[in-house]
Amino acid sequence: RTKKVKMRQLNSIFILILLLSFSNLLRAQNDYQEFKLFGQIFHKETTIKDVSVKVSLNDSIIYTDESNFNGKFKLKLVTNKSYRIDFSKDKYITKTVIVNIYSQDSTEIKPFAFDIELVQQRDFRYVEVPGDLGEVAHLYYDEEKEALSWDKQYTQEAHETIKNLQELNKAKRYEKYSRF
Repeated sequence: RTKKVKMRQLNSIFILILLLSFSNLLRAQNDYQEFKLFGQIFHKETTIKDVSVKVSLNDSIIYTDESNFNGKFKLKLVTNKSYRIDFSKDKYITKTVIVNIYSQDSTEIKPFAFDIELVQQRDFRYVEVPGDLGEVAHLYYDEEKEALSWDKQYTQEAHETIKNLQELNKAKRYEKYSRF
């Protein structure tokens, strides 16, 4: 008889452990929410096809794709992680978008669209290019708006740096070839 009681107690404990594990699993699944990013890749208002789109998490590439024939791309990611998205093509400077989407909000996150303007490497032939030149945007979840957003000032400053280096490159090229 005591064996039966002990077996029932063990079964009860086992079932309790299973229920607790299952509830923790459900809670963990609810900590993440899927969201979509999409857009188009250009160079001087012309779309660029076959641009490599690489998504990294903790310095490991977790997804690779290419833009389609219209330069379009689509990504599905989950919240509460930090991503790095690199857009690269031969003869162009790689552009990088940092995505930090941390949210405990259960509201569905609407898809977020953005475009990427690639610049050719030859635009920087005569100037030294900083390693982070291509990091052009930081995306985040805006709790007040309950939507994805981006750091506009950071992007504006990044594009100004690129433009200034292109102008300096032009001036140095002119200087080099205008001497007799």
